[in-house]
Amino acid sequence: MKAIEEDPILDKIIEELVCEHSCHTVILYGSRARGDSAATSDYDVIGIIRFGHKYRIARKYNGFYIDAFVYPEKFLGKTGEEFLHLKDGKVVYEKTRYGSRLLKSINTASKKEYVPLPKDEIAARRVWLHKMYERSLIGDMEGSYRRIWLQSALLYEYFHLRKKRYSGCKLSLEWLKKNDSSTHKLFAKLLTEPSNQKALKRLVERVSQRPLA
Repeated sequence: MKAIEEDPILDKIIEELVCEHSCHTVILYGSRARGDSAATSDYDVIGIIRFGHKYRIARKYNGFYIDAFVYPEKFLGKTGEEFLHLKDGKVVYEKTRYGSRLLKSINTASKKEYVPLPKDEIAARRVWLHKMYERSLIGDMEGSYRRIWLQSALLYEYFHLRKKRYSGCKLSLEWLKKNDSSTHKLFAKLLTEPSNQKALKRLVERVSQRPLA
């Protein structure tokens, strides 16, 4: 990945957010901020304004997808779980130290103990996984839809059911590869063979930590 300060696409994004949307701070986050981006990775950014409403800008520019959120300061008063995806972000423009202070606050929040789902919600989600699997066996269009829905939910439910923080698909799959290789292999099997019902069953049982009846 090019150094951030030498990235003409990012320069264009910053110029637009500052000049057209009156942002006083721009933060790059995600893989391009961490330095592990691929050639096709999005440009994930937030721009911060003093007043106004929250809105989103998404489009393709010069072959790259841009996903930008514009936040007024009032939305950033409390840096809870919903902003932890910014913890590895980089301030690429700021008029004051607002962005630097915000990231420091988010990094502090990310070190706090994760508050897991309540026991009844965890139990309900286990039941939901099994229910969705059984309905995926019907064989009609709805069953096929539910199979795809279930497959897309399994990764984040793995973490929720184990009382761990979910950090998005890329970092979560990397975590599995390092810390739970057998489950990572089950995901790899299913993702390369999405119609393999046996592979789906094995992964549902692994994620839910319960055998299917």
